[in-house]
Amino acid sequence: MSAALDLADAHPHARAAALARARCLLRVGQRAEAEACLRLATTPADAPLTDGEAIETDAQWARELALTMLRAMRAAERRQEQAAELYERGHFAKAALAYGEALACIEAGVRDDRHCRAALHANAAACLRRAGEPDEAVLACDRALALLPRFCRALFRRGVCLLEAARPAEAVGAFEALYRVERSWPRLQDWLLRAHAAQRRVDGGGAAAPGGGRAPRGAPTSA
Repeated sequence: MSAALDLADAHPHARAAALARARCLLRVGQRAEAEACLRLATTPADAPLTDGEAIETDAQWARELALTMLRAMRAAERRQEQAAELYERGHFAKAALAYGEALACIEAGVRDDRHCRAALHANAAACLRRAGEPDEAVLACDRALALLPRFCRALFRRGVCLLEAARPAEAVGAFEALYRVERSWPRLQDWLLRAHAAQRRVDGGGAAAPGGGRAPRGAPTSA
């Protein structure tokens, strides 16, 4: 990554260098800066070549790939808007599918953007949870965390879904993992206590109710 950034710094107007820089920026979550570099890389092929970009085929390759990436980003954004609208209307299963379509766009054209991929997995998890599929929501959170292990929203959502799936021991572990990353997460201790209480009921011979019982006062009602 550092070599690609050095190349881009040395040749700030070269299309291939701009593309390399964009891909590096995407990998570290700097999406706006990456888009600016991608737009630079889409300079028309008949524009003057600069900064040592002497081979026309390299310039054309960089331009075509940058255009493909930008189109994928726009397509994903449209599907995310549809997903958000479906979620607001209470169509949670359809919203999860729409987020899956957005994810497919990103994975096909902008796979370097792991932050966006993780966020889409986490959004799909929220939809699956509201659709009454907590186990599937946990799997979506796992996919987000495979990309970004310290992604707080996915860590928290995973704990909530595990609790609602009557898996309190795993929920305790998920909330404790979040505590190690961001101990100031809102109402985290309430949720952790709730998970411990559900686990004690299981250990005492009682079945853990989905969601672990009534939420503490002031605890988040959505995740």
